[in-house]
Amino acid sequence: MAFPVRLRMDKANTDRLRYLWQSGKPGREIAAAFGVSVCAIYKAARKMGLGPKPKASRFNEFDFAAAWESEKTLADIAADLGVTAGVVHNAGLRRGFQHRNVIKANR
Repeated sequence: MAFPVRLRMDKANTDRLRYLWQSGKPGREIAAAFGVSVCAIYKAARKMGLGPKPKASRFNEFDFAAAWESEKTLADIAADLGVTAGVVHNAGLRRGFQHRNVIKANR
């Protein structure tokens, strides 16, 4: 699939790119929305001075603290989020929650 070489940076595209960039959308999704390559998006963002994108978190809309303190197992929390128990465990430790054992299934 061929992409246009340049992203037209008119007022509408500038505002749209700024919004998508600051919302933390992945570069490939932004590129698809504009119909250009990922490189074109990153070059345009750099020229606009947008800086690094905010990191998207899988736990933004999830009450992680309540789930961590609940009776749910890490595997149950992970299933709700669509990740592994190890990811949940590491996220909890990064947030300063008390250590919980990760039970490896099928081992």
